[in-house]
Amino acid sequence: MILPKNPRLTPEQLTEVTAIVTEFGCKIQPIIGAVRTIYAIVGDERDELMINRLEGLDYVDRIDRIQSPFKLMDLRSDLANGRLTIGGVTLGRELFVIAGQCTIDPKNPNYFYETAQAVKEAEGRVGAPIKVAGFVRYALGEGIEKQESDFAAEVAAAAGQG
Repeated sequence: MILPKNPRLTPEQLTEVTAIVTEFGCKIQPIIGAVRTIYAIVGDERDELMINRLEGLDYVDRIDRIQSPFKLMDLRSDLANGRLTIGGVTLGRELFVIAGQCTIDPKNPNYFYETAQAVKEAEGRVGAPIKVAGFVRYALGEGIEKQESDFAAEVAAAAGQG
């Protein structure tokens, strides 16, 4: 995700950014907001050379990488300081590997190898072997508690009528 210093890139700037990402097999998808436009990099955005070239442009404020499908708890995310409890386990307190439904996918066995490689790299960073302590499989939405609320009562309370 490319966040420009100004609310929008000029046509010339957009052409330059598009040329850079195209060299790496990616595309740009503008996401137009009311006061600001951000630019999604569509494709594999892990190439350091591409990111360095984009970050070197004087009109780019920053690049936020979104290649992780589990962005909320990804350590590279600004949201990594958050805590999430699922099924009695609080994520974010210690090293915790989450594998998505596609990790062992017969249509793309590389997901399995990528996960194994990530675990191996994590072992190097923590300086100790990582062992599987247990498995939990959740179906979509299972284990996530949904808070029930009375919106009308909340509004009345906020307005001092409740």
